Amino acid sequence: MSFDTGTTTDGADQKDLNSILQALKMSRQALAKYNNDLVLNTLPGSNFTEFFPGPEVQTDEELGQYIKNRAWGHHALCTNPIGADSDPHAVLDSKFRVRGTQGLRVVDSSSFPRIPGVFITAPILVMSERRRMPS
Repeated sequence: MSFDTGTTTDGADQKDLNSILQALKMSRQALAKYNNDLVLNTLPGSNFTEFFPGPEVQTDEELGQYIKNRAWGHHALCTNPIGADSDPHAVLDSKFRVRGTQGLRVVDSSSFPRIPGVFITAPILVMSERRRMPS
């Protein structure tokens, strides 16, 4: 996930990063409570140790950089974009056919010309239905 790619209006990229940072910190708190409850014998199970990002990554800045370096989101989008015949970057035509090949179509998130501003399942389902239409 490139946090500065896609929608950055009104600090949306920082809001995305902050959400993941909050989730990571909540996970750490839950792990600490779980491990503490194990010590107090109030929970069954085994002791868990955080492997990534690891105990050396502590500050919000360090955690934020770790997330930026490691997190991948938006799946693999826009690597085979659909577009007009005149678009030199468009790998796919309007029927999701790969230009320059016979019998090959791509119907997944890589065909998006731009990162959508919604959860990507809905656009992928719409594309798959569109793909089923006669050629």
